[in-house]
Order: sequence, then structure tokens, then C-alpha cells
Amino acid sequence: MKYVCLSIFCSWLGVTTAQTSWNDFTGEERAFFYNISRKTEILKPELFHLFEFTDSIPWINDTLPNYPYVEKQIVQFPEKLILHTDQIPRKSVGLVSDLANMFALWELDKVLHYRMSVDEKDKPLKDKLKVFEQYVMQHIPQTALTTTSSGEYILLKGIYSYFTPSMSITDKLAGVLNSGYSQQDQMLIMNAIYKAHENYVNDRSLVIFQALGGTNVDYKNFISAAGDGSQWSDLKGGYKTPYNHAVPDERGIFYFESFIFSEREERPDGKIIETKPEIRVKDICVRELRTHNQNSRVIHYHVHGFHEERQTTIAIQKGGSSYILYGKNEHRLLSPDSTYGKGTTYWRLLWELENVYIKDLNEKLYGKRGYDYWIAVYEDKIKDTELRIKKTEFKLDQLRVQEAPKKMKKKKIKKKNLGFSDQDGQGHPTGALTKHDKKVNVEQNRLVHLNTQWENEKLTLAKLIKEMEEAYFLLIKYQALYDKMQKNLGYIFMSYEQDGDIYTFADGATFNYATQDFTFPCVNREEVFHVYHIAFGEKVLSTKLEETMVHMNLAYVNDDDRYTMLKQVTDAQGYALLTDNDSIQIMEIFNAIIEKDLKVELVAQGGGIMDESHGVYYRDSTLSPVPFEKDKFKNSGLTVFRADKGSNIKLTVTCWGEQMISDKFEPYRASFSKFKTKYPDLNEVDFHTGIKAKQGALDFITLLKTLVPAYKKDIADQAKILKALNAAKIKLVNFKGGQIKAAVPAMVKAS
Repeated sequence: MKYVCLSIFCSWLGVTTAQTSWNDFTGEERAFFYNISRKTEILKPELFHLFEFTDSIPWINDTLPNYPYVEKQIVQFPEKLILHTDQIPRKSVGLVSDLANMFALWELDKVLHYRMSVDEKDKPLKDKLKVFEQYVMQHIPQTALTTTSSGEYILLKGIYSYFTPSMSITDKLAGVLNSGYSQQDQMLIMNAIYKAHENYVNDRSLVIFQALGGTNVDYKNFISAAGDGSQWSDLKGGYKTPYNHAVPDERGIFYFESFIFSEREERPDGKIIETKPEIRVKDICVRELRTHNQNSRVIHYHVHGFHEERQTTIAIQKGGSSYILYGKNEHRLLSPDSTYGKGTTYWRLLWELENVYIKDLNEKLYGKRGYDYWIAVYEDKIKDTELRIKKTEFKLDQLRVQEAPKKMKKKKIKKKNLGFSDQDGQGHPTGALTKHDKKVNVEQNRLVHLNTQWENEKLTLAKLIKEMEEAYFLLIKYQALYDKMQKNLGYIFMSYEQDGDIYTFADGATFNYATQDFTFPCVNREEVFHVYHIAFGEKVLSTKLEETMVHMNLAYVNDDDRYTMLKQVTDAQGYALLTDNDSIQIMEIFNAIIEKDLKVELVAQGGGIMDESHGVYYRDSTLSPVPFEKDKFKNSGLTVFRADKGSNIKLTVTCWGEQMISDKFEPYRASFSKFKTKYPDLNEVDFHTGIKAKQGALDFITLLKTLVPAYKKDIADQAKILKALNAAKIKLVNFKGGQIKAAVPAMVKAS
């Protein structure tokens, strides 16, 4: 088989209508982002508030914002919608990739659906169609290509009919069946088209991701689909907006992978039967990925299509350990919790296969009253019957050689008996059966019965032997299926503990339910792991396998870059006024308390003598404090206020100091002497920054409490936030990155 290898020399930034910043998006495109982020359950709490509509929003009956009006205004006046792109880098890469991915799906849907359009408004889609064609040509067989007079490769015209996004893959496979291509090429053509879907969406979504403010360059998108690919009208999920309702369901673009299936089966008679090869769609999609050696590796999941009575199942396997994520009947969100209501789960099918099908065959093959038992029973029966037949034949032979009885005197037929048969007893006169005749008749009847019984027993024995042989092969088949299903799930299942939205596995891997992010922590080396996307039917042997579509995003993440709030204030600045960025981040803190009922954890950290490398602050243990000199004191200390949202809201205040001891340290000399005795590794700067951090944390809580009425008008919401903030206390201060926890005195107020 010959293939054409083409390199795509196409930078998305070079496409005429490509977007490189928020200002490049049209009104309709901005309204699409606004609509999707508002209606998607995992995007709304994290991203929707970053879209700011600068005009007033009318209300419907004073109860609900009139969002359709807002979106119409955005379409007409794009400048009315602002995206705070500077806040995007601190957000989950996966959530931002969801926005970019849905935009890319929408765009590709239009490109393929309107590929034959001659309307002037669809002209910009033609350039993108050419890009898609190049993706297709990367993997398509040469038999589907032709060359122009200039020597350029182009697709044969018939290939374009398989671009239609509204057709299911099984419809496309049926269409290509009689196209004249070999079966191998038919499979390669379908895979090339669907792989082009994924490549287009991946590369295009990266451009959109960066235009929205995303900064993570190690970014990979997968649009994975599993199942038989027949149709998905009964699936839940999918996204319909006023802007994509005219194009087909975007789930038709998800990547179904085809393969040629042929089953070889050895029959009990020794013959090997091979079924006719046919093209099928994979029901298990496996992707091999790698962790990162310097950062955490995050795999984000977003289910676009699921059957409400088939549990969505994703298995992540690394180093022999398995982490499984499950769906629910009522929504698309995944979690390690396998609880499921009405319907079928992969575990139930596995249990059914083991405890019904395999157990039944094992009982028949190896049980006390299995095939061996009944075969032995019928072999004994046959022997016993054969012996009884021989005895009967011998007895019958003896009777036949005995002296014949005397001739009976024939009666003269009477005229009145004419026309009657002998059986009526009124025809020809016969004599009564003798005792000898009766014995012969009995033995003859017995012999007929025994021979019939013997034949039936031999038939039953043959049937049992055949069934046993077939059962052996069926057991092998079921056991192979069981092993395959077990391999898909894995063998060692990691236990986990749940704390709010955070699931923490025994080896440190985590799953965030709110963001649908699964994270492998950094271990300073690359490791291979596999993701199994599993589809299945109603029964374990069902041939109808309901589809499931999942968007997966793979990215590496520096955990320090992901936060809810971050503010740095130098000692020279003092507590600066809050900026717009601070307002957005503080609002997120308050919303998390209200919506998630999260508690507030307050942490103070004395950083000590500060040094910095690539934007990261750390304690310089090589330096020792020097006495205060007014002319040389720089007042370059730094306080970092940080909020992180997980199983609770962790508010951390860290203070850093310079090498020179502050003149404000004098009131704490006596306390430091006692402190130094207990913690000899800590110095004056450590101690003083610890005192400042404790006071800074208390001031931070006080500031947040004063801001509550300005941010939340609802009295109940205010009370809930204040209750959480009032419960936040500080007992000990962290030093040396948390290695030491110690009590420090309160800050002395300046007189």
C-alpha cells in the first residue's frame, strides 16, 4: 500500500479570518462564547463572570436577566462584550479548552456543511476547507488522490461526499462499500477523514485558546468517540445555541476509528472457520500518553454525548494502577464514584459475564453434575441397555426353538361372520394365544423397546459430547472476552478519599469534580499512561453498542499558576487599593462560599530572607541577617496574598523580608530569644516576617468582611460569607515552607 505524506504548511495565523485576540472575534462569535459559558454547567461558575457586558441588562418580570436581549446586543455591537483575558491564565486549562474546542467544532461543522455553498457570506469558509483537505491528505491512501497538471495532489471528487457531518460513520461506510476501493482503502479513507476532524479541531482550538488569553503551550485536544457509530439521536448531551442550530449535530465530527474485523473460530471437529472480513467501528478507544517531568499533567474531560441508561466509563491506567471515572444517569459529569441508577454499567456486564455465562459453563463442564457426570451416566445406561438387549435376544431365541404347540382345530366360518376381520374376533375363527405365544410376544415387545431406548441413549450421549466440546470453545471465547473487559478497566484499582469536590487517590493523583480535571502530580520523570474510552451495549453480548463522545484535553500545569486570587504588595507600597482584577477574584471567593458551601482556611507563612528565580520566591538559607542601618535599609519586603479553591478556600498570606533586620523588630527582641531557643534554625527575619504574616492574614479577613455588603446584596448570602470568614482563625505560623509551625506574638501597634 502506498501513502502520500504531505506536510501542512499552514499557520492558522495566516488564514484571512483567523483570530489572534479577543478583538478579532465577530459579534456572533462573541455571543456564541457568552451563550456556551452561561449554559454549560462546568463553565458557568468558573468562566462566565469573566465575560462582562458593559451595557445594562434588562430583567424578565424582575426575576431573570434577559439574556436573549443581551446576546442580540452583542451580535449587533460586539464591543459591548469584554473578556477579561488577563484572568484566563489562572483558570483550568481544560475549561478554557472547552470553550475553544466548542468554537472549533462549530466552525468545522460550518466548513463541512457549507462546503458546496456559493453564497458570498460563506466565502471565508473556503480557505478553511482547503486546510481541512490537507489534513485529510495526510493519512488518505493514494488511490483516493489524483494530480493536477501542475503536479499538485488533490482529492478525488467522490471523497467530498463523505465530508457530510450529518451522516453517521456507518452510513458513510455503507456508501463507500461499493465505491470501487479495496476494503483496506475504504477503512483508511474513513479514518483519514475522521482523523482530519480531530487534527483540525486540535490545531484550531489552540489558536482560539491563545486568543482567549490561554498561555499553556503544551496543549493537546482529543475528540474521542466510541460505540458502533450507527446513530446517536437517543444520546444526551450536545450543545445547541441560536448560532449553530442551522448546522448538523457537532457530535458527528467526533473521531470514530474504524478497523477490519474478521473472527477465526475453531470448531469441535477441528475445522477453523474464518468469518468474512468487515469494517467495524471501535467500541474501546485507547490513547497512549505521557506525564511531564517538571509539571503536573492534567487530563480534562468533557462528555458531549452519553446514553442515560449506559454509564459513561473512562479508565486511566499507569504503572499497573487504574483510576476509573464514571458518569451518572442525569448529567454529563464524571467522578470516581461508581454509583449508578437505572441502566447498564460496565461492571454489571463484567459481573454478568463472570457470574452467569462463565459460571454456567464452568458448572456444566466441571460441576458435580456437569457434562462428565451425565456422559458417564449415559455410558453406563448404554452398557446396561446393551446387556438387557442381549439377555432378551437370548431368551427370545430359546423360546423360538421350543416345541411348537399343537394345531388348533379350525372352526367353520359362519355366514353371519362374513365381512368381519380377524381382529374383530368375528372373522375367521382363530384359536386363543397359547402361553408360549404370549411369552414370545412379550419378549419381542421388550426387545423393540430396548433397542429404541438404546438408540435414544446413544443420541443423547452424542449430543452431550458435542455440547461439551462446544462448551469448551464457548468458555474460551467468554474467558477471552472477560479478560479483555478486565484489561480495559485494569487490575489494581486505586482507592480514594473525597473532600468536597476533590477526590484524592492513594498515590497522590487527584480529580477535581468541579473542573473535571484529573491530575498526575509531578514526579520528576516521564511516565507512560493509557486512557481507555469505553462504550458498551445493554447486554454483555449485545451487538448494538451505544455511542459516547468525550472531549479530552491534555496539558501540563504548574500548580503555582492556578489560583483563585493572587495579590503582591511591597512594604514600600503598603496595602494598595483594590484593582478590577482583585474585584473579580474576590467575587470568586464569595461565590465559592455561597454556591459550594466551602469553609475558609487561613494560613500565615513567614518567608524569611527573600530571593527570587524566574518569578518564584524562596527563602535564601545562605544569608544571615545583618543589623539595621537606616541609610542602607531598602524596605523591599513583600507580602503575597493568595487564595486557592479546592475542598475548601485556602487563604494564604506570606511575608518576605530583606537581609537587613527592620528597625521595627526591636519590640520583639525578648520574644525572639525564647523563640530562638526552641527553633535554632530560624533567625530574626524569619521571626519578624512570621509576625507580619499573621497580622496580614487577620487584616485580609477584616478587609474581606468589609467588602461583603458591596459585593452581595442578598442578606442571606452576606450572612453565609461572614460566618465562613469569622470562623477562619490562625493558631500557628508556618516557617521554612511549612516544615516548622510555631506560635508568634501579635504585632505591636505603632504608637
